Amino acid sequence: MALWRKVTGTVLVDGKPEPNVKVYFYEKGTTNPIPVYSDEGSTSADNPQLTDASGRYAVYLDVETYPVIRIYLEKDGVDFTEANADLDGVPVPGAVGTVSLGFTDLTDTPSSYSGSGGKVVKVKSTEDGLEFGQVDHGELAGLSDDDHPQYLLADGSRPLSGDLDFQGHLAKVIGKLNFKGATTLTVSSGAVTVSQSYHYVDTEGGASTDDLDTINGGTGGDILYLRAADPSRTVVIKHGTGNIVTPDGNDYSLDSTDKVATLLFDGTNWHLVQRAVPTGAPSAITEGATGSEGSSTSFARADHVHATPATWTPSTHGNEAHSPNYLAVD
Repeated sequence: MALWRKVTGTVLVDGKPEPNVKVYFYEKGTTNPIPVYSDEGSTSADNPQLTDASGRYAVYLDVETYPVIRIYLEKDGVDFTEANADLDGVPVPGAVGTVSLGFTDLTDTPSSYSGSGGKVVKVKSTEDGLEFGQVDHGELAGLSDDDHPQYLLADGSRPLSGDLDFQGHLAKVIGKLNFKGATTLTVSSGAVTVSQSYHYVDTEGGASTDDLDTINGGTGGDILYLRAADPSRTVVIKHGTGNIVTPDGNDYSLDSTDKVATLLFDGTNWHLVQRAVPTGAPSAITEGATGSEGSSTSFARADHVHATPATWTPSTHGNEAHSPNYLAVD
């Protein structure tokens, strides 16, 4: 099968084009002419060719049959190369010649450069020519070579020498943990779906109270902070109804915007690990009896009333009973 190439050249003398020079195409090292064409093998052309007014010639050759050729120049019956010592920019006898080739002049390539900016030249998948195209990343050699020390490695073996910037948010080895600003989730049929680590929660339909049974979303190891969206509405975090677990088995109410609940996801359940604990205002300490000078006065344990929040109830024996989620000391 023939492999056609367009071969062009320009004959210059003292840097100026030389017209009407005969250009012969021979087999290498001989004076045997080879077939030349004005297209890709269907229309024969003259051998020799005459250079035009710009000193140019252009033919198609079968470079598979004639991979190396001899180009000979003649004008007015004289070896043009020998007769012109100031000849430049042209082939010399016995050589392949000064040839100007464009990639699209080759017959096994695209016919134009249009739309191929930035693409590479590669062998076709059919292995019968060339084309413009993209090279798949997986086809590149040396992908596993560690020759770019400015890049991180997937196995984590190269540590960072500075902070890693996530669109203005820095991941530091040591420093404070800064979450994205809270967004509000509204309970729907007892559930919410989290999308970040910090959220406000609100009741469904603006109800005065609503139960939160299930938290959707998240990956094992995620930490979640929840706050009430409105102090006039209460969201009750329910233990064991859905996928939420509290350490003491009791529900927890977000009935104030000052309360924050911290939960940890284990891949199955969200565990309440921290919650805000309210405190009451203490009352003044009083004594149940008054001693007088010169006499002995004894005090019973119940005579002493210690300052406690209003929700605490002292017993007759001085032991202090308390509601769940309140700290008490006996």
